[in-house]
Amino acid sequence: MRRRAVLAGLAGLSGVGGLAGCNALGAAEDDADGDPEVTPAPVPSATATAADPWRRFDDEVCPRFDRRTDQTVCSHIQTDESGLRLVPDRPVVSLVEGDPANPLRVTLYWRVEGDLTVFANDWYLFKRRAAAQGAEWTNVATADPGGETATLRTDERHEWLLDTTTRDTGENVESVATKLSPGRYAFAVQTVGQNSTVYTECLALFDVVDESAEP
Repeated sequence: MRRRAVLAGLAGLSGVGGLAGCNALGAAEDDADGDPEVTPAPVPSATATAADPWRRFDDEVCPRFDRRTDQTVCSHIQTDESGLRLVPDRPVVSLVEGDPANPLRVTLYWRVEGDLTVFANDWYLFKRRAAAQGAEWTNVATADPGGETATLRTDERHEWLLDTTTRDTGENVESVATKLSPGRYAFAVQTVGQNSTVYTECLALFDVVDESAEP
């Protein structure tokens, strides 16, 4: 069956078996020919990471959670000039007494000619398990089923605000209530270009640290 036939009902799908419902989705795997999708970049030095906290992801291969999409783009792989990019407002979320000190804002940028359909309320969240548990990505949260879509025109953007409770947000901003614990996360949404009909899984990577646990 062709991918686009499978993906035709994307907007309303969630839960096990649905495209945006990641309980049925596995962590990133190699392509059929055995080659990884992205070659890891060199591991940055401690000095470089301290100077630029975004470089903490330099050695991270872009994972792929839903293989029914045509491609995956990651915040740490894409550049400011990329036509499609999902970016967190900071690389590290600090917890204070178990809650984020500030909500995390994740922004999807669209800079390509033509409209983009965004499955704005069908987000999902993966967390990478500790090395002792295999260092695999696992689904920790998904949106409720039946989310609406948003349409972006060239140079428009859409945002998600991650916090422990639902917040009142403005236009083109979605409130995401989820519990975070220390570790590495990937927030994901899916899009389709109305001209190209390419389905894309967009990932924004960020780390969570517990400041109260710091010496």
